[in-house]
Amino acid sequence: MRIGTWNVNRVYRDSERAPGIKAWLTGQQVDLWLLTEIHGDWHARGDGLTVSPKRSWGAERQRWAAIETSLTVTKLAPSLGPQHPGEEGLAMARVRCDDANVLVACSVLPLEGSGENWVGLPEGRLKQFRFVLRHHIDRINSERRAGEAVIWGGDFTQELKAPYSGGTPDGAEALRSAFEELDLRPLTESVERLKSDHPAIDHLAVSPELATGPAETHRPPWSDGKYLSDHAAYTAEIACPGRSVIR
Repeated sequence: MRIGTWNVNRVYRDSERAPGIKAWLTGQQVDLWLLTEIHGDWHARGDGLTVSPKRSWGAERQRWAAIETSLTVTKLAPSLGPQHPGEEGLAMARVRCDDANVLVACSVLPLEGSGENWVGLPEGRLKQFRFVLRHHIDRINSERRAGEAVIWGGDFTQELKAPYSGGTPDGAEALRSAFEELDLRPLTESVERLKSDHPAIDHLAVSPELATGPAETHRPPWSDGKYLSDHAAYTAEIACPGRSVIR
């Protein structure tokens, strides 16, 4: 099973970058994409996107987080209603792989200054980060069935280790603790960002029984030396629950 995450930087169906992004995504042959900063009208496989609720700032169809997959998917609605501030950055679904289900969550966590456009957050960047992160942990815990494997990824706006650029040591500790609480193994701890040697702020984390190795970094080119997005993309091969041989 091949998974990936990419912040596609507000791409929509008719945008100039859309054909290139679609071609690159298709060419990766990924079974499950966790996409961030995307529009709800993005052309997807099968039953379409599982998207987070409407953003409190931005275009009508603009969303923070989405799950796009070729596998059988059951979309999960916000358990506390879409009005909870933490739901704005969360998409959740249950995906079928062979004869087992996997709980999937795609997250976006607040950046510095997000409170200006993200209604309902507390004051202070670290408080905002921890507030949304805690809600996403609680949602995963509440939706998770006994023994169910989890895939969690997206744009966490936070490195897992130094040097920090945008994130903080306290934020890194909070994120590491979140993965430990959910018993997830981060696959992106040592990968790099698009244009620097700083650690990634976009992440993929999976249950230990799914993990087979670290994530791979991609920098999809566009034109005239530009990139298709301002974020690198990350993919990883993982085991499918109950499958002894990885295709």
